[in-house]
Amino acid sequence: MTTEYHYNTKEVKELARGRWLHIIPALAGNSELFAKVSKRVGRHYQGVECPICGGTDRYGLLPSFVETGASHCRHCGAFRDGLELLQKINGWTLAW
Repeated sequence: MTTEYHYNTKEVKELARGRWLHIIPALAGNSELFAKVSKRVGRHYQGVECPICGGTDRYGLLPSFVETGASHCRHCGAFRDGLELLQKINGWTLAW
């Protein structure tokens, strides 16, 4: 039997606002990378390894990361929020 869950993204994002520095490492399985990059939040570009493509110096957290979970890889592109990032990292398909 397959169970399908539906999420209210607006509610999830509202509850997660300001907590992405804790949520992403817990659910992405790469706490060392996010601990390293989180020390550089606020800099224009952190240039660390990408959790998706593995590029060594192309990933960075956007200034709004703490609030929204937004980040960017020069190869993979932009992730507007933490949910989008987690979907890509974990291969999730979330029903909205």
